[in-house]
Amino acid sequence: MVQRKVQLIAGTTYTVSLPKDWMKKYSLKEKSLVNIEELGDGSLSLHPSAKIKDRDKEKITLNIDNYGANIDQVIFAAYYLGFENIIISSKESISNDLRSLIKKAVVYMSGTEIIFEDLKQVEIKVLLDMSKINVNQLFFRINIILNATINHIINGLEMKDISRNEEEIDRLYHLVAKMISLSSTNTNTLIESEINKISYILPYFLISKRLENIGDYLNALAKYMKKNDIDAKPFRRILKLIGQRISKYINLLVKKEFELFKEKKYGTLKVLEEDVQKLKNNNIQIYLNNIIRFLGDIEEEIINITFYKRLIEKNIL
Repeated sequence: MVQRKVQLIAGTTYTVSLPKDWMKKYSLKEKSLVNIEELGDGSLSLHPSAKIKDRDKEKITLNIDNYGANIDQVIFAAYYLGFENIIISSKESISNDLRSLIKKAVVYMSGTEIIFEDLKQVEIKVLLDMSKINVNQLFFRINIILNATINHIINGLEMKDISRNEEEIDRLYHLVAKMISLSSTNTNTLIESEINKISYILPYFLISKRLENIGDYLNALAKYMKKNDIDAKPFRRILKLIGQRISKYINLLVKKEFELFKEKKYGTLKVLEEDVQKLKNNNIQIYLNNIIRFLGDIEEEIINITFYKRLIEKNIL
C-alpha cells in the first residue's frame, strides 16, 4: 500500500499522483484514460480504461522437480491465474508418469495446447480470448450437459456419452474457476465475465464447484447402475426433479432474477430427501443424497447473492 496527499490545483481541482511503477507496468502515460469506481465502503477502484496486457502473466516456468505428482494441480493454478505460456521443466528428464499427468491436465483446460515437448520440457500455450467468454454462458452450458446426463440415466445408460459429459463439465468448471480467479484481481475481467460485483465472486466459485460435484456423482451413479444392471424407474421422478432444480438455479443466476427469498428454504429438497429414503438400494440413496446436498449448497449461495444484490442496490455494499 502507498499513501498520497490530495493536492488542490487552481482552487478548484483535487488531484492525487499515481505510483510510477504502476504506470510503467500498464504502459500508461500523460492523457491515458483510467476508470474510477466508488465502492460501497467509500473506497475508490481505479484501473486502466483500455484492456492492458499484463506482461507479468506472459510466461511462467515450473520446475517439476519441486512439485512431483502435484504438478497437475500447480498447472491448473497457473492456468487460473492467467499465464499465457506455462513451461514445465526438469533438470534431468520428465518421467512418463509425470508427463501423463501434464497431458491429462491439458485435456481439462479449455483453449490450451502443448506447443513444444522434449525430454526435459513441456510448453503449454493458452489461446483463450477471455473477453469473449462470460460465466453465464458457461453455467448455461453446464446446465444443458447435466440434464443430458440425467436423461441418459433415465432413458438408457449410454456410458460413452455420460463419460464425455462428465469430462466436458470438468473442462467448463476449470474455465469458470479461471475466470473467477482473474475477476478477483482484474476489474475488466470482472465486468466482461458478467460476474460484475466482487461480492459475487465467492458464491459463483462455490456454485461452480458444486455443479462439478453433481456431474461427478451422476457419472458415478451411472457406472454403479451399469455394473449392477439397475433400472432407473424407481427413482426416475427424483432424477427429473433434480434436473429441474438445477435448471431453476442456473436460470436465476443467468437472469439475475433471484426469487429464492420467496420460497421456503430447502422446501423442494426436503421432499426429495424423503423420497430418496423410500428407496431400497442404500448405495443409490447415498449417490442421490449427496447430489441433493450439493443442490442445497447451491441454494444457500443463491440466497447469499440475493442478499448481496439488495445491499448493492441500497449502496450499502
